[in-house]
Amino acid sequence: MGLRYVHDRLSLEAQALRPDDRYLDETALGLQAGWRFNDTWSASAAAFHADPEASLQARRSGIGADAWQAAVTWTPSEQGQLGLRYKHWDYDDGNRRQELGLVGQRRWITRPHLLIDVIGDAYASRGSRDDAPYFNPSSDHAFNGGVRLDHIAWRRYERHLRQRLEVTAGTYWQEGYGTAWVPRASYRHEWKLGMGHLLDYGVSWSRPVYDGQREQRVALDIEYRWGE
Repeated sequence: MGLRYVHDRLSLEAQALRPDDRYLDETALGLQAGWRFNDTWSASAAAFHADPEASLQARRSGIGADAWQAAVTWTPSEQGQLGLRYKHWDYDDGNRRQELGLVGQRRWITRPHLLIDVIGDAYASRGSRDDAPYFNPSSDHAFNGGVRLDHIAWRRYERHLRQRLEVTAGTYWQEGYGTAWVPRASYRHEWKLGMGHLLDYGVSWSRPVYDGQREQRVALDIEYRWGE
């Protein structure tokens, strides 16, 4: 559950997540504040207790993590956007993990009911421990690129059904294991049920590589947002 408040250039957000597992009996809490400097530049800062983005393998070992992050976004027009984020995790076992990420998009095709964007992202990270009982590369980085199709399938006044398809591929490098190609794809529906009511759900697929071993990941998520 979460609450988001926006007034003029300021935005504030609080969230609480209760995991449904037997590994760590902790509720994840997060606070985030954002500021819009002008029409093109904005920045945000956030802090998390029992961060839900921390390693799931660490959770299975009874190890949680607190985290904080800072981000800046440049939006020169509605045709494109570029964002930079730095995040730091403090794991309960003393591991300190840091990540610097870049994500961008640029409009390629604009039609009344169809938008196609070229998208890309990159990150580099490192950890302070080599003996952690979870995936914790001492150094790694990745580069990805692809396209996103955003299609309005149905619209009536303030209600609509939007579908999105994203397909990307890129390289992942991990110290001691070399480089591998990683494909990703996702498909989502966004139902705007009325003024201030939005239901969003989708499925995603990827073939990541951990310590040189390729795995398959399939995920389904659903989100409901209320408010304007």
